[in-house]
Amino acid sequence: SSGTIKLPGVTCTAMRVLLRLIYTGQVDPKDWGATPQETDVFKDCLLPLVHGTLRGEKAREASRKVGDALQGSTFLDTQLKLVIPVVLRKDPSERGQFDKCVVEEVQKVIDKLEKHMKDHVLVDQQMPLDLLLDVASMAKRFMANSVLPIIVQALKVRCSVAAEKSDVASFQSILATAITEDVSALRLNALDIARTFSALRQAYDAQKLEPHVQSDLQAVFPNPRRSAKRMRLQ
Repeated sequence: SSGTIKLPGVTCTAMRVLLRLIYTGQVDPKDWGATPQETDVFKDCLLPLVHGTLRGEKAREASRKVGDALQGSTFLDTQLKLVIPVVLRKDPSERGQFDKCVVEEVQKVIDKLEKHMKDHVLVDQQMPLDLLLDVASMAKRFMANSVLPIIVQALKVRCSVAAEKSDVASFQSILATAITEDVSALRLNALDIARTFSALRQAYDAQKLEPHVQSDLQAVFPNPRRSAKRMRLQ
C-alpha cells in the first residue's frame, strides 16, 4: 500500500481550497499562488509608511509595493491615487491635517472592502474561475452542504459580471458546470441572466456553444435565429 488516496478529477489545489473553506469559512489566495490583494498592500505598507513606523530598507520595499499597487488600483478613486505619493514624500513630522484626512479616507476604503470581503469572500479574493468551478463541483460531489451556498453565491455574482462584460466564455463555463453538477440554484440564475445577454444570444444563434449549454438555453431562446434567404425571381 502506498498510503496515497487518489481522487480522479480532483486537484490538490481545489481540495486545499475546499477544506480551508469548510474548516475556517475563509479562503487564502496563497492556496492558488495569488499575489497579495490591494487591501493587504495598503493596510500593511501604505498606512505604516504614512504613520512613519517603517524605516530604511523596509520603508523602501513598502514604497515600491505601494507604487505598484497604485498603478493598478481598482478601488481607490483618482484623487486618492494622485495625493498618496505626495503624502509619502513628506517626513511624518511635516504631515498636517490634509495628510491625516488622506489616511482616514484610505482606512475607510480598506474597512469597507474588508467588510464586503466577509460577505463575498470568494468573489473579492478573485479566485480564478476554473478553480472556483472545480471547488463548486467537489462541494456538490462530496455533499459539502455547509459551504456550497457560499460558492453558488460567488458564482452568481461571476455570472452577472460575465454578462456585463459580454464574456460569453466565462458565462458558458459557469452554466456548463451548473448543468453537469446539477446545481439548480446556479443554473436557474444563469438562465435568468441569459434572457438579456445579447452576446450570448448571438453565440446561440450561430450555434457556437457547447451542445449541452446550447440545449439548455432553449428554455430562454426557443429557436436559433436564422437569416432569411433572399428570394429570387425566376
